[in-house]
Amino acid sequence: TGLVCHNSCMAAWANCGIRGQYAAKKTERLLRQMEQLYNITGDIDTKPDIVSYGTVINAWASSGAGRLAAQKAEAVLNKMVRLYEEDVANGIEYYDDDGDDCTVAVVDVSNNHNNNNDNEQGQTVAAGVFQNKPNIVAYNTVIKAWARSGTGKLGARRAQALLNRMGERYRNGTDRGLKPDLRTWNTVITAWAKSGEKFAGKEAENVLRRMNEFYIAENETHLLPDIMAYNSVLDAW
Repeated sequence: TGLVCHNSCMAAWANCGIRGQYAAKKTERLLRQMEQLYNITGDIDTKPDIVSYGTVINAWASSGAGRLAAQKAEAVLNKMVRLYEEDVANGIEYYDDDGDDCTVAVVDVSNNHNNNNDNEQGQTVAAGVFQNKPNIVAYNTVIKAWARSGTGKLGARRAQALLNRMGERYRNGTDRGLKPDLRTWNTVITAWAKSGEKFAGKEAENVLRRMNEFYIAENETHLLPDIMAYNSVLDAW
């Protein structure tokens, strides 16, 4: 299908081993082609999904392009959020299959993007075709991009801002799939440790404290701060 072919081409570029911006720009160009094709045709099979956007995010995060890489990755994430919210506003509903994560089970396409009446009222399609709802992997990848951006305090603050956004959306029920995991917390602590900021130790320790509080509140063993978290805080001091 068109979606599968485009995603495969994007993945090939993202994983081709070419460092720098070239491969990331190629994936971004393919994504724009998909978006343009969908906007012109309204063909569901050409609509970019979470794999499409996630591939571009990962390509930029892995590009080694510093601040530009992090900015580009976050821009794609923000676009995913906007498109998902537009879908919901247009009557395309996303359902969690188990109520605890962001996997889509069924999508209502009764009001599709070009109001084409060929779709019957209440028609549904299988998961994945419409899925562009940002998940924890997308957020963690952008946080990692900022942590590795070499931008010091800016990178640490952007990483923490994304953690805060995830935590807020999880707590208020907006998106229960965005529960920060061990990787999320550790990457933000590492970002502070590498920031060179005068008060990096204090900031890293504050994140560790919040991590402990989150573990106690959720009562889930896999959220328990590990040795990496503590070592990164020591490194920050």
